[in-house]
Amino acid sequence: MVAQSCTSSTSPSTTQRTIEVEAVASTFESLEAMAQASEIIVEGEIIEVADGRFQPHPINEGEGDLGLSLTIEIASVLKGDVEPGETVTVPWAGGYYVEPDGTRIPLVINGQAHPEVGENSLWFLGPHPDGGATWGLVAFEGRLLVEDNGELALTTHRLDSGAALELNAMTVDEVRQALSN
Repeated sequence: MVAQSCTSSTSPSTTQRTIEVEAVASTFESLEAMAQASEIIVEGEIIEVADGRFQPHPINEGEGDLGLSLTIEIASVLKGDVEPGETVTVPWAGGYYVEPDGTRIPLVINGQAHPEVGENSLWFLGPHPDGGATWGLVAFEGRLLVEDNGELALTTHRLDSGAALELNAMTVDEVRQALSN
Protein backbone atom coordinates (compact mmCIF):
# COMPACT_ATOMS: atom_id res chain seq x y z
CA MET A 1 0.00 0.00 0.00
CA VAL A 2 1.14 3.53 -0.68
CA ALA A 3 0.04 6.47 1.45
CA GLN A 4 -1.71 9.03 -0.70
CA SER A 5 -2.23 11.75 1.87
CA CYS A 6 -2.13 12.40 5.57
CA THR A 7 -3.85 15.23 7.37
CA SER A 8 -2.92 16.12 10.91
CA SER A 9 -4.03 18.35 13.75
CA THR A 10 -1.55 20.17 15.97
CA SER A 11 -1.86 17.82 18.95
CA PRO A 12 -0.14 14.42 18.61
CA SER A 13 -2.42 12.77 21.21
CA THR A 14 -5.64 13.50 19.35
CA THR A 15 -7.43 11.12 17.02
CA GLN A 16 -8.58 13.98 14.78
CA ARG A 17 -5.90 12.99 12.29
CA THR A 18 -6.64 10.58 9.48
CA ILE A 19 -4.28 8.56 7.33
CA GLU A 20 -5.65 7.89 3.86
CA VAL A 21 -4.15 5.04 1.87
CA GLU A 22 -4.69 3.97 -1.73
CA ALA A 23 -4.26 0.24 -2.19
CA VAL A 24 -4.06 -1.70 -5.42
CA ALA A 25 -6.65 -4.43 -5.20
CA SER A 26 -8.53 -6.80 -7.43
CA THR A 27 -11.80 -5.65 -8.93
CA PHE A 28 -14.54 -7.43 -10.83
CA GLU A 29 -15.83 -6.69 -14.31
CA SER A 30 -19.45 -7.35 -13.35
CA LEU A 31 -21.85 -8.08 -10.53
CA GLU A 32 -22.09 -11.63 -11.88
CA ALA A 33 -18.31 -12.14 -11.63
CA MET A 34 -18.18 -10.75 -8.07
CA ALA A 35 -21.14 -12.92 -7.05
CA GLN A 36 -19.43 -16.03 -8.48
CA ALA A 37 -16.31 -15.24 -6.43
CA SER A 38 -18.39 -14.88 -3.25
CA GLU A 39 -19.21 -17.91 -1.14
CA ILE A 40 -21.87 -15.96 0.72
CA ILE A 41 -23.72 -12.72 -0.02
CA VAL A 42 -25.67 -11.37 2.92
CA GLU A 43 -27.50 -8.28 4.07
CA GLY A 44 -26.84 -7.64 7.72
CA GLU A 45 -26.34 -5.23 10.57
CA ILE A 46 -23.01 -4.67 12.28
CA ILE A 47 -23.64 -5.52 15.93
CA GLU A 48 -20.04 -5.27 17.16
CA VAL A 49 -16.84 -3.53 16.11
CA ALA A 50 -13.87 -4.80 18.13
CA ASP A 51 -10.10 -4.61 17.90
CA GLY A 52 -8.74 -7.04 15.36
CA ARG A 53 -5.28 -8.18 14.35
CA PHE A 54 -2.28 -5.95 15.09
CA GLN A 55 0.41 -5.77 12.40
CA PRO A 56 3.59 -4.31 13.94
CA HIS A 57 5.58 -1.71 12.00
CA PRO A 58 8.71 -3.44 10.64
CA ILE A 59 11.08 -0.77 12.03
CA ASN A 60 9.37 1.50 14.57
CA GLU A 61 8.79 -0.46 17.78
CA GLY A 62 5.36 0.00 19.35
CA GLU A 63 3.77 1.26 16.13
CA GLY A 64 1.64 -0.57 13.61
CA ASP A 65 -1.71 -1.16 11.98
CA LEU A 66 -4.63 -2.33 14.11
CA GLY A 67 -7.41 -3.92 12.12
CA LEU A 68 -10.98 -4.30 13.26
CA SER A 69 -13.13 -7.36 13.81
CA LEU A 70 -16.74 -6.91 12.71
CA THR A 71 -19.62 -9.07 13.89
CA ILE A 72 -22.53 -8.96 11.47
CA GLU A 73 -25.99 -10.31 12.24
CA ILE A 74 -27.49 -11.68 9.04
CA ALA A 75 -30.90 -10.26 8.10
CA SER A 76 -31.23 -11.91 4.69
CA VAL A 77 -29.21 -14.30 2.53
CA LEU A 78 -28.76 -13.71 -1.19
CA LYS A 79 -26.28 -16.58 -1.62
CA GLY A 80 -24.66 -19.22 0.53
CA ASP A 81 -25.12 -21.67 3.34
CA VAL A 82 -25.93 -19.32 6.22
CA GLU A 83 -29.24 -18.38 7.81
CA PRO A 84 -30.89 -15.14 8.91
CA GLY A 85 -30.19 -14.54 12.59
CA GLU A 86 -26.73 -16.13 12.43
CA THR A 87 -23.64 -13.98 12.86
CA VAL A 88 -20.48 -13.85 10.78
CA THR A 89 -17.13 -12.32 11.67
CA VAL A 90 -15.32 -10.18 9.12
CA PRO A 91 -11.77 -8.89 9.71
CA TRP A 92 -11.36 -5.28 8.58
CA ALA A 93 -7.93 -4.00 7.50
CA GLY A 94 -8.76 -0.29 7.61
CA GLY A 95 -8.77 0.24 11.34
CA TYR A 96 -6.14 2.41 12.98
CA TYR A 97 -2.48 3.27 12.86
CA VAL A 98 -1.27 2.97 16.45
CA GLU A 99 1.55 5.23 17.66
CA PRO A 100 3.97 4.21 20.47
CA ASP A 101 1.96 6.22 23.03
CA GLY A 102 -1.19 4.27 22.08
CA THR A 103 -2.80 7.06 20.05
CA ARG A 104 -5.04 5.59 17.37
CA ILE A 105 -5.17 7.39 14.04
CA PRO A 106 -8.04 6.28 11.77
CA LEU A 107 -6.69 4.45 8.72
CA VAL A 108 -8.90 4.87 5.66
CA ILE A 109 -8.12 2.55 2.73
CA ASN A 110 -9.47 3.47 -0.72
CA GLY A 111 -11.94 5.87 0.85
CA GLN A 112 -13.70 3.11 2.82
CA ALA A 113 -15.73 4.63 5.63
CA HIS A 114 -15.08 3.01 9.01
CA PRO A 115 -17.75 0.42 9.80
CA GLU A 116 -20.05 1.36 12.68
CA VAL A 117 -22.38 -0.55 14.99
CA GLY A 118 -25.92 -0.34 13.61
CA GLU A 119 -24.80 -0.04 9.98
CA ASN A 120 -26.91 -2.11 7.59
CA SER A 121 -24.87 -3.32 4.63
CA LEU A 122 -24.76 -5.82 1.80
CA TRP A 123 -21.65 -8.02 1.99
CA PHE A 124 -19.96 -10.09 -0.74
CA LEU A 125 -17.79 -12.51 1.25
CA GLY A 126 -15.44 -15.42 0.76
CA PRO A 127 -13.33 -17.47 3.16
CA HIS A 128 -10.70 -15.27 4.81
CA PRO A 129 -7.14 -16.29 3.88
CA ASP A 130 -6.24 -16.62 7.58
CA GLY A 131 -8.74 -19.47 7.88
CA GLY A 132 -10.90 -20.07 10.90
CA ALA A 133 -14.53 -19.03 11.19
CA THR A 134 -14.08 -15.67 9.53
CA TRP A 135 -15.07 -14.28 6.17
CA GLY A 136 -13.35 -11.63 4.07
CA LEU A 137 -14.52 -9.17 1.46
CA VAL A 138 -13.92 -10.46 -2.07
CA ALA A 139 -13.11 -6.88 -3.18
CA PHE A 140 -13.25 -3.32 -1.82
CA GLU A 141 -16.59 -2.84 -3.56
CA GLY A 142 -17.94 -5.89 -1.69
CA ARG A 143 -19.42 -3.81 1.14
CA LEU A 144 -22.34 -1.55 0.28
CA LEU A 145 -24.44 0.50 2.68
CA VAL A 146 -28.15 -0.24 2.48
CA GLU A 147 -30.12 2.99 2.71
CA ASP A 148 -33.57 3.10 4.37
CA ASN A 149 -35.22 2.91 0.92
CA GLY A 150 -33.21 -0.21 -0.02
CA GLU A 151 -30.82 1.60 -2.36
CA LEU A 152 -27.16 0.68 -2.20
CA ALA A 153 -24.31 3.12 -1.63
CA LEU A 154 -20.67 2.21 -2.16
CA THR A 155 -18.42 2.66 0.86
CA THR A 156 -15.37 3.23 -1.31
CA HIS A 157 -14.61 5.97 -3.80
CA ARG A 158 -13.25 3.37 -6.23
CA LEU A 159 -15.60 3.22 -9.21
CA ASP A 160 -13.06 1.58 -11.50
CA SER A 161 -14.81 -1.76 -11.83
CA GLY A 162 -17.89 -2.87 -13.67
CA ALA A 163 -19.27 -4.44 -10.48
CA ALA A 164 -18.97 -1.15 -8.56
CA LEU A 165 -20.68 0.79 -11.34
CA GLU A 166 -23.54 -1.74 -11.54
CA LEU A 167 -24.07 -1.97 -7.79
CA ASN A 168 -23.94 1.77 -7.17
CA ALA A 169 -27.20 2.16 -9.13
CA MET A 170 -29.12 -0.80 -7.63
CA THR A 171 -31.32 -1.73 -4.68
CA VAL A 172 -30.97 -4.87 -2.57
CA ASP A 173 -34.06 -6.33 -4.25
CA GLU A 174 -32.58 -5.65 -7.71
CA VAL A 175 -29.36 -7.44 -6.70
CA ARG A 176 -31.41 -10.36 -5.35
CA GLN A 177 -33.33 -10.54 -8.65
CA ALA A 178 -30.15 -10.30 -10.75
CA LEU A 179 -28.57 -13.15 -8.77
CA SER A 180 -31.62 -15.38 -9.17
CA ASN A 181 -31.51 -15.15 -12.99
